[in-house]
Amino acid sequence: MKSYHFKNVGRQVFICIASGWILLSASGGSAQAQIFDSPPCAGDELAAANAALSQVGPVLDKAIAALKNPNVSDAAYMDVWLGIKSHPSPAADNVISILERSRAFVSGVNFRCAVKSTTLYARVRSTVPFTIDLHRGFFIALPHGYSSRPGILIHEMSHFLLTGGTADPSTRSLYGTEPARERASKDPAAAQRNAENIEYFVESIAL
Repeated sequence: MKSYHFKNVGRQVFICIASGWILLSASGGSAQAQIFDSPPCAGDELAAANAALSQVGPVLDKAIAALKNPNVSDAAYMDVWLGIKSHPSPAADNVISILERSRAFVSGVNFRCAVKSTTLYARVRSTVPFTIDLHRGFFIALPHGYSSRPGILIHEMSHFLLTGGTADPSTRSLYGTEPARERASKDPAAAQRNAENIEYFVESIAL
């Protein structure tokens, strides 16, 4: 797995990649307040979010290992959710890259709690790494299975431009397991860049 290094300089956060240090975002409360108007998570909500986050690293490790050296069931999940029929392959490598970069961001994630919408799980701004805004749907989700709390976090983390810049389905009717299966079957390239499909693949492997 690739190793990424972070550093803080004043109120700015930098990440070291092959080309050198690049600016991620301003850090600190005032900068976060400009991203979302919701407050930082606290109390039971923060505990629930951190518990889910503690699962994300091991879950991603399993999914990455499955993509690199799949067994029969892993290969089936790769086909069902991502439309990947051969491995190793450039398609598998691209998904591995998204998951590895998401894995590198786990220790830097922080949460804000909107807890307003019952129809949303969470949201992020793709240009602002680290911050995930959690809604009520996240807190009523289960810790395992499809649309799990860890899976939701992985879904959101994959949206960050520095992890993968993945897309969401274009309409609400295209969310869910059945549309994701159809997407992988009819348009594998789109599935491999879609946060729903990546989430369901990871959940199939490790949750």
